[in-house]
Amino acid sequence: MLIEANFKQLIDHVIGEPTTDDLEFNHKKCFKFPYVCAEVLGADYQLIVAEFFKTSLEIKEHAERNKKNLIEDITKSNEVFIEGMEETHSQTSEDGHKSEDEENKIPSNHPEKFEYLDYLFRFLDNHQLNFTAAGYFAKIVNNLFAKKPSIFLAYIYEVRPDLLEKMVDQISSKSIAEFLAKLLTFESSLLTNNDDEIYNAHRIKTLNLIIQKVDPKNEIETINNAAYLVCETFGKYNTMHCEKEVLGSLLDEQTINYFFSILQAKNSTSSCAIALILGNIFAYYILINSSRSHYDQDFDQSEYYTQNTQQSNELKDDLPLVKALIENIPNIISYLAESQGSSITNQYGANIVPFGAAKLKLIELLIIALKANNKKIEAKLANSGFIETLLELFLRFEFNNMLHNQVEKVVSFVIEGNSEDLRTSLLRRLTFSVLSSMLQTNLNTLWEESIKERLERVIWDKS
Repeated sequence: MLIEANFKQLIDHVIGEPTTDDLEFNHKKCFKFPYVCAEVLGADYQLIVAEFFKTSLEIKEHAERNKKNLIEDITKSNEVFIEGMEETHSQTSEDGHKSEDEENKIPSNHPEKFEYLDYLFRFLDNHQLNFTAAGYFAKIVNNLFAKKPSIFLAYIYEVRPDLLEKMVDQISSKSIAEFLAKLLTFESSLLTNNDDEIYNAHRIKTLNLIIQKVDPKNEIETINNAAYLVCETFGKYNTMHCEKEVLGSLLDEQTINYFFSILQAKNSTSSCAIALILGNIFAYYILINSSRSHYDQDFDQSEYYTQNTQQSNELKDDLPLVKALIENIPNIISYLAESQGSSITNQYGANIVPFGAAKLKLIELLIIALKANNKKIEAKLANSGFIETLLELFLRFEFNNMLHNQVEKVVSFVIEGNSEDLRTSLLRRLTFSVLSSMLQTNLNTLWEESIKERLERVIWDKS
């Protein structure tokens, strides 16, 4: 028979913070008990799941009903524990089986809705989470969400929306960030309550809190996980409930300008995160633009698209993202050309300053932006030294495979694309020595044969 004190003790072993004395003298309490209890509470066992979703009133009635039958020692054997669980189940079933709709509704007859869930989520009140314990906690809540998604969402959004903010404060833990992503990107089919306004308001507020975490003053894990959450939200746009309303808050001019203001700080971690986010936003626009015939024509941003003569969709200049990028292209290219940081000795004995992940992501961002078919973006890149900077970087970082891959993509796009501005810029700067170096580099196997052939023809023409 499962009683309240024992169930809360199982939870305590998972979410409790071990003391110094525990760490020195009680290995089981610090390591074995949390693991075992997390395995029990996160198991695919209906009676455990149902226990978490009991209301305070149900817990009280259950305790009164079983006062006379409490087993003195619940841990005598696994058989006794399981028999007690079955007895509890049979007794609660006598009260009448709840329909699925009733199980998915939040009770309104008691101020303490779900006592055990509230007790479990006390874990988020810890000032600094133990990442191992966070993994155990995530195992339990992920299982509860998987088994009863509708009522779990109702609990989070209708009863305890404060938990969303608490999770944002703890996103330095990857386990917490991944669980929060599920709560923000749930599918429409999971909702039984049609009051979208409540859910959307809390999701928008939560996402706005998340983007503030990309600030350079925060820890690396927090910045990276914040970027992951924003990108995951865009990645699930086609299955999300009310994605138009929710994503709209991340696409407005104020938010886009905030992202570029962080980028101007040239902090490596934050710049990498922002470049990743902006690249995902561009990709989102391009994807929905390319499939407009299958997409909701009432989308709030649809006025930003127009058809061009090549029958491909162009992102218009007044789209906040496009407008902000055009304004910031010179700053981005300047950042790419800078040589910052401590030098290292590479495997060939040369002292170099590493190119860095942030700059690679910025080049990737510009490559994605080129696919927007916007003439002003193409012209700005052509006139701001983009091609010249890339070629110089190609020669300077002769052993950087990832950078060379990015340069290959740009050259391929320019040669095969329709931008006369970029093609002219490329041809003006492709000197014989540069072209030869590009073809004779140790990494020339990365280049597609078609691109190499075209480059060789350019060399022949120039000679």
